[in-house]
Amino acid sequence: METATQLLQQYTFEPVKSKLRAEQHTLAVQAQDRAIPFGHFKIRLKNIDNQQSYLLELKQALQLTTTTGLQLRSRLHGVHVKHARHLVPNGYHVLASLTIKSAPEDAHQFVHDKTKLACLIPVSKHHATDLPDQVPLYAFTDNHQLVINQQAMAHLFLTCIRQTTHSKVS
Repeated sequence: METATQLLQQYTFEPVKSKLRAEQHTLAVQAQDRAIPFGHFKIRLKNIDNQQSYLLELKQALQLTTTTGLQLRSRLHGVHVKHARHLVPNGYHVLASLTIKSAPEDAHQFVHDKTKLACLIPVSKHHATDLPDQVPLYAFTDNHQLVINQQAMAHLFLTCIRQTTHSKVS
């Protein structure tokens, strides 16, 4: 499988638990009924034809980056973070980390492989002003249903597999 479209013709991503936990931290998206959840999520990549599946773990976190490249952990929900004057905040990033926990027998060489993706996200007044295409997981705020961005997850998964095949060849 070379492209995300080819992967999505044979496989589909689905969350193991479809609801957001009550204590889960989220970043609401302005003027939309969506939010970006943060934490650990188990996801299943299932073959449409024979129902074989990969078990994946997705971690999403929010990170603040300064103009000098220093990464700061920022807290949401009412905790104000004061930064030194020389560490002016530059932008927020959603960090997505994907780990393959288990795989079918014919693809067992990919187990425990990891990849990371950083996606710049515009934040204003504790709300995201937009939901970028690269964010792999989001939730609806009205029913707390988790939704997977199939295209973004496919790119993340293929990056994980490509890193593995390159490291095995070298």
